[in-house]
Amino acid sequence: MSTDAHVFNRSLAAVARNAKSAIDWGSNLYNDFTNTGVNWTGQKDDLSAKYYLPGSYQGTISGVLQEDMMPRFGENFQLGMGINAPMLDVATPCSFTPAVIVVTSVPAMYMIDGSKPTVMAQLTKDLMESHAKSVSGIDFGYSLGVDTSANVGMDSQMFGVPGKTTRNQPSPTFTFTELSGDLVFNWAKKWIWDINHPDTNVSMAQVQFPGAYTMSAYAASFMVIQFDPTMRPDRIIDAAHYVNVFPTGTGDIGFERTIGTVKVPERSITFQAIVQHNPYIKSLAMAIAEKLQLHVHNYNVAPPNKLTVDRGLSEFGLEGEMVDRRAWAADPATKHVDTAYNNVEFAVKETTTNA
Repeated sequence: MSTDAHVFNRSLAAVARNAKSAIDWGSNLYNDFTNTGVNWTGQKDDLSAKYYLPGSYQGTISGVLQEDMMPRFGENFQLGMGINAPMLDVATPCSFTPAVIVVTSVPAMYMIDGSKPTVMAQLTKDLMESHAKSVSGIDFGYSLGVDTSANVGMDSQMFGVPGKTTRNQPSPTFTFTELSGDLVFNWAKKWIWDINHPDTNVSMAQVQFPGAYTMSAYAASFMVIQFDPTMRPDRIIDAAHYVNVFPTGTGDIGFERTIGTVKVPERSITFQAIVQHNPYIKSLAMAIAEKLQLHVHNYNVAPPNKLTVDRGLSEFGLEGEMVDRRAWAADPATKHVDTAYNNVEFAVKETTTNA
């Protein structure tokens, strides 16, 4: 056998060994996946089984049992030694859509007999839930205080000891485009005047008062729900409840005189609030979301502003033109060839005559 043949055979053997190694590596990788507790047989398309841990794992972290919310971490992240393409789904970033505001109570001074909402009650819920173009100041976080009064060694390093945990207090601001009749400004002004009128410094609520002048008499509450992109109630990311909510400022009314200008006022109404945030609040938010059913409505079949042409307009425009053309085509003095309405009938007659 020639030298070239020996080299060729050795190359084939090397390729075969490399191929076997690759197959063995793939088999070992598959075995590793199956040993993680994932039942891959018959579930090749089950993204939950492949990429998410059971709901009990999520419960240990967030305090609420939720399926398909905790990715299979461990060796499946992507910023270690290099990319782990078969498990890339695990590293899918979490995205926050605009939070949903749900007013859970309005001031008791705007409820008749505790159950019948006044116009102010209805307006409060509608504006805060469905007209605010942005809501800021509802974000918050946690801070752990550290005491560093004890020295360590001689180089001025200090021994840090955990102190008190705090969450920063929110200051909600609802921003609205003003509506006809200065509706937003008047709503906020009335709420403030009903709490404390500037000319008397006492409450001017012109309704049957609900009892003791406590927080619930003049303050509202609302839930902020952070859905994931599916908007499913069982998959909300988190939620917080805000109480003792009442306006602290209307902003300027907007009066000015500048020749040649017209403006649409924008209202930023500031509020006082106390935030509540824990696993029970999240469970309550899931129940509220289940009732709302926001994920069910299909906007692919949302109706337009008009379902048909308004009555009285049918004799104008294209429709009117077609009425005129039909009348013209029906006139015995008009040749059929002059209009598209009877071209086929005319062509048939011409063919018959020529035959």
